[in-house]
Amino acid sequence: MTYVSEFDKVHYPLPLNFEENPDVDTLKATIKRLQTELEESKSRSISQASGENFFMTQDKNNHSEVRISTSSSDVSILKTENEELKKKIKNMEEQSMMNTASSINSKKGGAVEYDIVLKTKLDLENEVENIKKEYVRDVGKLKKKCEEYEKELNETRSEILRIRDSDSESDISRKGGPNSARDDFSFSKKMINKH
Repeated sequence: MTYVSEFDKVHYPLPLNFEENPDVDTLKATIKRLQTELEESKSRSISQASGENFFMTQDKNNHSEVRISTSSSDVSILKTENEELKKKIKNMEEQSMMNTASSINSKKGGAVEYDIVLKTKLDLENEVENIKKEYVRDVGKLKKKCEEYEKELNETRSEILRIRDSDSESDISRKGGPNSARDDFSFSKKMINKH
């Protein structure tokens, strides 16, 4: 059995069943069918030689044939249609080539734009890294200044405390020590009592 499509032709082998005692009537029918097919193919070859074209199709049982005749005018119409279709295909191929070329050019343009975007991205990343480095440097400087100011503040506080302590000691010593304040109080009491 053979399957024929537009681009493929596939042969499927069919196994033949062995018959020990073939039926005589079946064999005679097969021989008769083959003889008629042979006669028809001979007559077809003669008619094709005379200028007519025949196409043969067979049904499932391979018993009947359908003949389709084509005249020379039909053939010329088909040939002109074939030529027109060939021209259309050629135009479509050329247009496809032009579209492909333009898409390649547009892809190149896209690649250039991509390169520009990529370069801009790298430049911005470098700028961000530089800003981070400056930030770290500035933060370090500010920490040092803060530590210096804190040290100075602590020194000023300790000096203020030392000055206060020394002032309070000098006040006490000018008045005569810690007992002299009590004496001043008792003295002012005595003065008030006298009056």
